[in-house]
This record gives sequence, C-alpha cells and structure tokens, in this order.
Amino acid sequence: MTVKISPHFLPGVPRDLVQAALIKAGGNEIASGKLASPESSAALAVNAFGWFIERAADLPPFPQLADLDWPALRIDVERQMRFPWRGGRHPWLDAAVETATHLIGIE
Repeated sequence: MTVKISPHFLPGVPRDLVQAALIKAGGNEIASGKLASPESSAALAVNAFGWFIERAADLPPFPQLADLDWPALRIDVERQMRFPWRGGRHPWLDAAVETATHLIGIE
C-alpha cells in the first residue's frame, strides 16, 4: 500500500521514520487526511518531536520537568502505551520521551 505523506513537515524531520510510526498507529492520520489539518495534534507532535527521533539527547529539558534525570534517551511519535490490564484498548500518544528514570507522555 502506497501512502502519500503530508508535505507539512519541518526541515530535518525524518519523514520515513515518522511515516512508519503514523502508519503503525491506530489513528489513521495519513490516509484520513487528519495529519494535514491545522488542528491536528499529531502534526504538531511530529514537527515538534520528530526531529529528535534520531538525536534524543539534543531535546532540551521541559521547563517544568527540568529537575528530571536528563538528557532524553529515546523519543517516539505516535507511541502506544501498554497499560497492565487485560482486554480493552491501549492509548496511542502523540509523542513519548524517555529518560533514564522517567517516561513522559505527550498528548
């Protein structure tokens, strides 16, 4: 299946990695056209955090969380969070940031 990705990415955002994450996610952001909407939280997330996917340590600390163990070790966009319950759905967050001691979900 060939999917045309939105042209609305900032320079340096790794399009192939972002596209793979969006296709894998449950929100159907690309095929539905939601990613192209100016109100799309996914579009904001992939442009704000996508650049850091391959360079997590360069993500500056969040001002209100600056006291956490930093730097970030991993950045994901459209990440499913698996909670310890059986059945039901597990949410897909717009982005996730991992440090050595914390997992920060962004929605």
